[in-house]
Amino acid sequence: MSPEFHIRTARHAAKPLQVGVRDVNFVPWISGSGTCDGVGFITIKLSGPSARDIKTYGVFIRAKTGVSDKEQFPSYPLAPTRTDRDGTFVTWAWTDISPDADGHVRWRLEIVPVSRSGVLAAPVSICVASDDSCPKLAGDPV
Repeated sequence: MSPEFHIRTARHAAKPLQVGVRDVNFVPWISGSGTCDGVGFITIKLSGPSARDIKTYGVFIRAKTGVSDKEQFPSYPLAPTRTDRDGTFVTWAWTDISPDADGHVRWRLEIVPVSRSGVLAAPVSICVASDDSCPKLAGDPV
């Protein structure tokens, strides 16, 4: 899971960096006979000209629709992580989510960048679904 991003009191309120979403890896649950049975996770790859400057911003993940238990989402902003090979991303895990009546999970979420001083940027909407029913990402909107 991505670590918590800590907002601090600052003399000057800086605007948060604008980020987009490049890719989403959504696994609503792992099934099988193992210690990870029932665990799910999401990895959101961030993009944009400022995505690399990960020490200056965090992101709130907000559930909009389709989520039956909002407790599965962190209530605090997540600090992005960067690897040379994979880029910049945020990720978290959960256990025991409830699928829709047809057995699938379909969530509409918002990614909201926040500066170190607590200033929120415009939200970025994303869709994740276990049945690939979400529209494909159009690439980097920035």
